[in-house]
Amino acid sequence: MPRIQVVGSACLDIEPELREAIITPGGLYETGPLKVRCGGPVSNVGRVLDIMGADFSVAATVGTDVAGRILRGLLTKLFGARLKLLTANGVSGAYTIIIQPDGVDRSYWHYPGANEKFTGADVDTSQTDLLHLGYPTLLPSLIADGGASLQKLFARAQQQGVATSLDLSYISPQSAARGLDWKEYLKRVCAVSDIVSPSIDDLASALGVAAERTLETAQDYARWLVAIGAGIAMVTAGDQGLVVVTAGRDRLSRVPILAPHTGAYANRVVLVRPRKLAISNTSCAGDAATAGLLYGVSSGLEISESAALAGQLGSLQILGHLESGPMQVVDRAALISEIFVE
Repeated sequence: MPRIQVVGSACLDIEPELREAIITPGGLYETGPLKVRCGGPVSNVGRVLDIMGADFSVAATVGTDVAGRILRGLLTKLFGARLKLLTANGVSGAYTIIIQPDGVDRSYWHYPGANEKFTGADVDTSQTDLLHLGYPTLLPSLIADGGASLQKLFARAQQQGVATSLDLSYISPQSAARGLDWKEYLKRVCAVSDIVSPSIDDLASALGVAAERTLETAQDYARWLVAIGAGIAMVTAGDQGLVVVTAGRDRLSRVPILAPHTGAYANRVVLVRPRKLAISNTSCAGDAATAGLLYGVSSGLEISESAALAGQLGSLQILGHLESGPMQVVDRAALISEIFVE
């Protein structure tokens, strides 16, 4: 089985159980228990790959304050020997406060902390077949100088025969990252990204446009990402599903883990429509879908099956079924019956 390495943003997730959908200044609201766990794509994607039984490792940068120490302990407990930690001395730990009342989509309050020190220069790509990097949108060093550090990391990986994968996050209007020319940035980084897996919201916030969460919008974005250089583009559209678009033979044949399947993978468009879901928790659903795509592609599944697996895992996360620990991968027939693939 190909080896997958997950790097990038890691943080402490702090989530109070909320019953009120609207919070106004000056009010006092009764809450439920507090959940404290490791979050960000390093832990989210890594956890789902672990559930799937993948051969994987993770790497992250942590701070030295209370938040950093708690995050270090949680990551170590979750991943053990599969974890490589870099310490940013004298820097606060990254954290995210998740605001999610029952039955509605979540909001985040995020502090990047030690993630500001992540450059990718210390990432060892010699022992992996697929490198996934999550959320350069929250990693200041990877958006500086037009993404030069990210381009350098991915180019180094590709020269070693390693496939590269990239995911984004939503950019808040108050973020300094909003001032970047994201269209040009994405053109540069997609040229060295074999797989990209953002959401409609991620892309719309980066490009500064309004976009509906529809599969038509997702398909337009996915086609654009492939046109500017990506090998495989998956764009998620919340509860509407996701779209996977693939490049032609020439582009895919340059990726060692894809080369054996180039004929079957090339020039495909796959739409995945999930059943209507009762929302338990939308947090981490995009990372769960990314983990499904990476697992499917690296395992040699047909592209529609890989897309279906991505949709299934995203749905299971929303339903709260991936919180309880290891599970067996459902069979392919069950995947196709539960997810509508076009």
